[in-house]
Amino acid sequence: MTRLLVGTAKGLFAFHSSDGRSWHMDGPFLAGWEVSATLVKAGRWYTGTTHYAYGATIRVSDDRGATWRQPEGQPRFDQTPGSPSAEWKVNRIWELMSDPSRERIYVGIDEAALFASDDRAETWNEVESLTRQPSRKAWFAGGGGLCLHTIIPHPTNPDRMWLGISAVGAFRTDDGGKSWKNLNRTLPALPTGSPDETAACCVHRIAIDPAKPDMLYMQYHGAVMRTLDAGENWERIETGLPGNFGFPMVCAQGNRLLVIPLENEGVRYVPGGALRVYASENSGQSWHESGAGLPDDPRFTGVLRSAMAADAQSPVVAFGTTSGELFASADSGRTWQPIAGQFPRIMHVSISHDD
Repeated sequence: MTRLLVGTAKGLFAFHSSDGRSWHMDGPFLAGWEVSATLVKAGRWYTGTTHYAYGATIRVSDDRGATWRQPEGQPRFDQTPGSPSAEWKVNRIWELMSDPSRERIYVGIDEAALFASDDRAETWNEVESLTRQPSRKAWFAGGGGLCLHTIIPHPTNPDRMWLGISAVGAFRTDDGGKSWKNLNRTLPALPTGSPDETAACCVHRIAIDPAKPDMLYMQYHGAVMRTLDAGENWERIETGLPGNFGFPMVCAQGNRLLVIPLENEGVRYVPGGALRVYASENSGQSWHESGAGLPDDPRFTGVLRSAMAADAQSPVVAFGTTSGELFASADSGRTWQPIAGQFPRIMHVSISHDD
């Protein structure tokens, strides 16, 4: 059974399907809470939630959403006087990610920090090597804050992982998080006025090629990029797209890289109101429209960075829009169908399978 978890501005919706085409809804769950991150691992559902009055929390369910609890241990900064994070707080949960080599899960948050849990989110440890980065004082917040929005563990090397932080840049560890290398050298810096412009690179999303894990793709602030050497060097690959601004980017089965471009920084809806996915089967050398089944009437909407997901075990892909529509594909994004319903603003989509 394939499951979609769809986090929205007003709660969580779940869908299940046996064939990737007919979807059945469960929920809503956590009504009234913004659900900005979701993850399923070993039967437990994890969500990152935010409430205007109660702040950011992680909640878990062991019965497919029927009941929820907030573990006593939550990601919290070291508040010891003199600590770099003494005056910080967890403003928002941006990403929940499973480590494929162990039980560990990671969470990325605003204030641009990484936490790890080895006990299924009951307790969390701050990855202080990232918090204490020498360039930290020059880090620049993007429109969404200092958000650590992308966490990519290497599929086979447990010591290697990549991070994407807006508007700071990309980082990689090769020693299990003891140290981090800044990968911004060949990225276009933004004119932020920061004293260190190499620490002001607005990375919107990063995706990894699962078959060639030294090849990663990046949706940048006004560029679509690729690296062939694990992030040491980046090159632009946006020729053939209707725009180079956007957020979502996934690698689907069949060597298909999928993106949904937006008009520009100021407009932030799909070009001309045409809701279309664009695909590349040659690592970004060329692109073509891949929107069969998507609505032809005008849709002046957008898709957020975490609101598109591709399944690692099947050709299922799904995305949701800022206007609350949800679409799924059973063939790696070649054809699409709507999932019936109108939902709150869609923040996050993840795909999983029952154990």
